[in-house]
Amino acid sequence: MHAGYSSFTVHPLQTIWIRQSPSFATNALSATTSGNGSANGAVDGIGATKEQLEISLILPEDNLVLVAPDHERKNEWIVNLQRAIVNTLSRTRTEIGDKQKDLSTPTISTKHFSPPLTRVASYSFTRLAHLKNAEYEGHWLQGKMHGSGRLSWPEGRSYSGQWRHGERHGIGKYITVDSQGGQTIHEGQWKNDKFEGHGVIRYPKGEDHYLDILLTFVQLVNVRY
Repeated sequence: MHAGYSSFTVHPLQTIWIRQSPSFATNALSATTSGNGSANGAVDGIGATKEQLEISLILPEDNLVLVAPDHERKNEWIVNLQRAIVNTLSRTRTEIGDKQKDLSTPTISTKHFSPPLTRVASYSFTRLAHLKNAEYEGHWLQGKMHGSGRLSWPEGRSYSGQWRHGERHGIGKYITVDSQGGQTIHEGQWKNDKFEGHGVIRYPKGEDHYLDILLTFVQLVNVRY
């Protein structure tokens, strides 16, 4: 939970990534070998710069920076946060299409110290203008939609397919709905968030427009959110 002056935001643990500094690996090893999450022998915060005590968190719509009072507390916070993320991922189930994925098997174990960089999770967007109110279910990589997944909006728009670093990239289907409920479907190849390559556009009246999209033609069929 992130508390502000007059509001608060809840950040799901399954979509939080910790950006570790190079110096954390050695200190974290001391923290885990103690068996209780404390960093035995860690250097205290006296003389440490603010940057050395920072913990950067990567989120789907934001980045947060926590500042610990000293090195020992920093290591404790990271270890406990990592364990909480792993425990949450081990219990999380998300449904993609008609098949349910159990994240506890086989890639995630509560015995693992570091949460995986790639995950399967669901998330509701609330802040980014082009994604506001959209629901995503699928694969992630360090705060970005990456892999296969489905993004849908309350009014009926949706994209199902492949993603790369938060952009539609690969094979996918994008559906828009007009005021009469008719669907226009863009299905085929996507590149850098644009409908580009081989594909077909299906219009509400049943017309199909097959495309072999060239770079010079892409502006005519570019489909944005």
